[in-house]
Amino acid sequence: MARGTPRYRRFDAEPNSATTPSRLLLALFIVSLLMALPLALNIVGRIQAEARMRAEFDRLAAEVQDGEHCLAQLSEAVEFAKTDAYVERWARERERLGKEGETVIVPASSQPGVSPARPWWEEQVDCHKK
Repeated sequence: MARGTPRYRRFDAEPNSATTPSRLLLALFIVSLLMALPLALNIVGRIQAEARMRAEFDRLAAEVQDGEHCLAQLSEAVEFAKTDAYVERWARERERLGKEGETVIVPASSQPGVSPARPWWEEQVDCHKK
């Protein structure tokens, strides 16, 4: 070659076979990793959201169970309020009434006719709001 002639490299020549596949595999791995990263973050977010929803579901299920228990107690209290035994208890305790021939003694510290601050069913049922 002449001194002033530039050297040209042929690109159609067979490249070094040991380095090209490894570079291709590395590039493919990096591109795959970059594409998979947002998907992995999305999966983590979904798993966290599912855990939060499961906890909320369990809390609501417990609340429903407590509500059903309270409803059952209230239903029993209403059924008891329809009986003569409740009417008699109510007349004796709240109204200070007695049957014929009985003598009613009212302690001086209690005031007849004053109704308690709580409704009657709260005395029968132990449903407490949290």
